[in-house]
Amino acid sequence: MSAMNGLFAHVLSMITASAMLAGAAAANVAVPARKVPIPEIPSHVSMYYTDNQDFFADSLKPFATTTRLRSSPRVFIVNQHMLAASLVAHQFALSADPRVTKVFILTQNNWSTGTAPMITSVESWKTPLGAIQPATGVINDLLFKRIVTVDETIFDHEHGITGIVPYIAYAFPHATIVPIVIRDKTSDAQIDALASTLLANADQHTVIIGAIDMSHYLPKPMADAHDRLTEQTIAEFDYASIPKLDIDTAPTLRAVMKAAESLGLKKFVETGHANSADITNEFSLTSTTSYVTGYFEQGASSTADAIHAVFVGDIMLDRGVAMHADARGSDVLFKDVERLFLGNDMVVGNLEGPITGAQSVSRRDTSLLRFTFDSQFAHDVLTNAGFTALSLANNHTNNFGRDGYDSTQEQLATDNILPFGSPFNDANFSTRQTVRGRDVCLVGYEQFIRPDPAPFVKEITSLRPSCYRIVVFSHWGVEYSQVPLQSQRDLAHAFIDAGADVVIGAHPHVVQSAEVYKGKAIFYSLGNFEFDQDF
Repeated sequence: MSAMNGLFAHVLSMITASAMLAGAAAANVAVPARKVPIPEIPSHVSMYYTDNQDFFADSLKPFATTTRLRSSPRVFIVNQHMLAASLVAHQFALSADPRVTKVFILTQNNWSTGTAPMITSVESWKTPLGAIQPATGVINDLLFKRIVTVDETIFDHEHGITGIVPYIAYAFPHATIVPIVIRDKTSDAQIDALASTLLANADQHTVIIGAIDMSHYLPKPMADAHDRLTEQTIAEFDYASIPKLDIDTAPTLRAVMKAAESLGLKKFVETGHANSADITNEFSLTSTTSYVTGYFEQGASSTADAIHAVFVGDIMLDRGVAMHADARGSDVLFKDVERLFLGNDMVVGNLEGPITGAQSVSRRDTSLLRFTFDSQFAHDVLTNAGFTALSLANNHTNNFGRDGYDSTQEQLATDNILPFGSPFNDANFSTRQTVRGRDVCLVGYEQFIRPDPAPFVKEITSLRPSCYRIVVFSHWGVEYSQVPLQSQRDLAHAFIDAGADVVIGAHPHVVQSAEVYKGKAIFYSLGNFEFDQDF
């Protein structure tokens, strides 16, 4: 008992006192006196794979082949999923140090259990690779400052903790632990207070770990693209980009980065990067998870000139689309692809119709190809998806004449979405979106009403000196043809010769081929993105 302190001392004194009273009561009825045992502190049992008792021992192979870093990393990131246990083991093998006395491990509240923003445990842990005790002094301080609460029940299945504590016990055999799970909606102020308090309780023998999985539920190529922004955000200590990352716990990443920055550890060294498709060799998977591991060390944060953008095809919000949303809610429209919009600086598409106050005619007669989009509906759909710019250079933006085109520009401006291009090829040829301090110029061209491309070639040429990148959105081609016309190819090449970096095609409503011309990408048609043409 004398070795206990804080919460444990209080809990054990209460239990022991109760036990003594029970013993005294028993003696009154002539029951032989017996020594009252001091109860054992409850422990969580970390056996992530109960059907494979040797899993963790078998996963330690990297410890035999990895040379430990001379200076043990004080702050690092590992993944949660044990599918990529080799990455976790490798990072711990690099960091292993018997001198470490405290480990703070932060992760997501994966099951959204409990009620508090941040929850911890005061129990010890039994793991297949050793036992580990709680850092009671730190926990008491967090509780006293009301930064965390205790809820033991959530730790039974919280894999962001239970899968990692065996490696903590093995790599840091003399350490105590503070496990913290964090809800997704925890505010930046709360996270910063957590980081500050942890640092106040840290010394040179303290390690801070973030257990974070990266991109979710996307095919590997898109997951890899999203991971590039995540890696750039970490390397640049770009806090503003954290909320839009495709990761499972943005608050945890912020806390880890804040701690590293406060310790002067501003250079991120990546030690592993994998996707579940890589690990399983199933590259046709449409839903994957990716993993990035690494540590922070002394040095300057890096900078990169990469800009991350996603482009989508035709978007139509009238007729069957509007009726579908009326019946099921507008949230269903992008439900299966909403993660596509994460991890990007720009989201750009072709808006196939005007936003007006007029009544829809195509909902009454679906054969009428005259569209109008309700302003509130368009606002909900487009802003929730995170569109930053939309091309109006298409034949349907003219469905309600110049007034419809003007009202569309006004509504998009109100929603902080940049409009560019026109159905008449006579105004608003281009717009600029400033991204990471650089101007990306977007040019809209429409082939059908006034098809002369000469003004657009001139526009691109004039923009070239002042634009970091130039993207041309071109409305062209033959509907439902899967092969681009030679005229499309010639025009795309002319745009690139004038200075464009990317050419994006729309109008055919089906996907057409892509090519690389002079090192620049051309997508002849991205097809429909949101439409009611289910054929």
